[in-house]
Amino acid sequence: MGAELIDRIRALEELKTAASAAQVRATVQFEVVQRAAQAAVGVPAGQRGAGVGAQVALARRESPARGGRYLGLAHLLVADLPHTLAAMSAGTLSEWRATLIARETVYLGEAADRRAVDAALSADTGGVDGLGDQALVAAARRISYRIDPAAVTARARRAEGDRHVTCRPAPDTMTYLTGLLPVADGVAVYAALSREADTLTSRGDGRGRGQIMADTLTARVTGHPPVTARRAQAGMEPNEEPNGQAPEQATGGQAGKHAPGGQATGQATGGQVRIGQPRRTLPGPSWPGPAGGETPRGGPPRDGAPSEDAHGEARPNDRRAAKRARVELQVVITDRALLAGGGEPAYLAGYGMVPAPWARELVDGRTDVFVRRLFLAPDTGQLVGMDSRARLMPEGLRRFIQVRDRTCRTPWCDAPIRHVDHVHAHAAGGATSEVNGQGLCERCNHAKEAPGWAAVPVEGPRHTVVTTTPTGHTYTSTAPPIPGTGIVSPAGTAGTVRTVERAGTIDPPGTVSAAGLAQAAQAADAADPDDAAGSEPVTVLSAS
Repeated sequence: MGAELIDRIRALEELKTAASAAQVRATVQFEVVQRAAQAAVGVPAGQRGAGVGAQVALARRESPARGGRYLGLAHLLVADLPHTLAAMSAGTLSEWRATLIARETVYLGEAADRRAVDAALSADTGGVDGLGDQALVAAARRISYRIDPAAVTARARRAEGDRHVTCRPAPDTMTYLTGLLPVADGVAVYAALSREADTLTSRGDGRGRGQIMADTLTARVTGHPPVTARRAQAGMEPNEEPNGQAPEQATGGQAGKHAPGGQATGQATGGQVRIGQPRRTLPGPSWPGPAGGETPRGGPPRDGAPSEDAHGEARPNDRRAAKRARVELQVVITDRALLAGGGEPAYLAGYGMVPAPWARELVDGRTDVFVRRLFLAPDTGQLVGMDSRARLMPEGLRRFIQVRDRTCRTPWCDAPIRHVDHVHAHAAGGATSEVNGQGLCERCNHAKEAPGWAAVPVEGPRHTVVTTTPTGHTYTSTAPPIPGTGIVSPAGTAGTVRTVERAGTIDPPGTVSAAGLAQAAQAADAADPDDAAGSEPVTVLSAS
């Protein structure tokens, strides 16, 4: 029985690989058809092929960026790597290993050179039999270097243009901050962090080497002590609330009246609630600043305030450095979780879901926190609607849509939102409104401008968009649930959405003005406190 199962696994693997080869050929054929169709409707030659990668990505249930890379891989396999594609068709070379070969040959200047490497690695020569991935890459590089050494040097120069920094979520409210740097710069950065770790360790610092390096990186880039150091210096336990309070004792802005025993300490101004808690100076060591200097105990002061040196003497504050180090974080959290110790998880823009106690730490006195109140229907998570006659998305509407959509709304794409644009094009009569707006990455926003693409908002539990591609295929995207979705009123029925029109504003029905959000929330509560308990306020914290 065991031998039969192994045979079945092998057969299925070969079938999967052969199917990958067939998919490669179909992808190239699809682009040929699409380019011909675009030429027939008068698309300029330089613009033909637009949107093809995005359609392939949707068909493969992956992001448009991956779809574009796959389209390039398919081109290379069909045109220049026939032996590699044949091995895929035979089921002996996986798509991943074919990608490795393509990656090590794509930079060669001539198609003939790529075909020479492909032939040298073909099954006929036994070039890849039994090789692991690293050995396969090494073999492809060795042959490529021998055939075209100048291309290797040019590749290294081009690679320097790809330097960048990325931030990806990691488990337990951690992140992977990754920098792709030229080797000299990368080694220099690591060496500097290592030297700092060696120095502090020799002085008896109790942190681990990796912790010191991470803390030093944070301090030198932001100019602030890392959050772990601030928590440790304040004597807080990992799950303890700021200021040493238990969760149910935390107080805050205007919504603080909902917290048991809490008092409202903030003031509503321009649709924002300032959390009114004093800044606290924490004892502890000096931290390296953004320019390599030291930031005194407690981190840099507020703009315009005097700072202290290591001996407590006042010295002028460098406002320019403070502005460079200013960073804004946006957290979406229910007011019950923020002010009454509730456990509903919050959402950190650019990261994902985070525990409520972690989000509450943003109210720490060392952080400037501004609150914008939004409202949703608890059963569906639909945010209140807004309307505008403006051509461009107003800043308040842009913020609203960014909070609602979080990331690019194209299915299977979680790239950051770069463009907030109309679902139904403004040129075609589409309104500038919350319903007709969506957040997209730059690639997806450009892709939908190609001929044959259409999108329309439709009725759904939350904001929903249906996109139709040139081939007639449709894809549905629904906004993700906001913290507080699914919470029901004490009577057991879902609360109704509270809109600004209940506050007696002069704006059109359904309109949310940035300057009136806080006043609307207060007026709605005062007008009908019983109904107010049935809907869920959602707070957007901007902490810097």
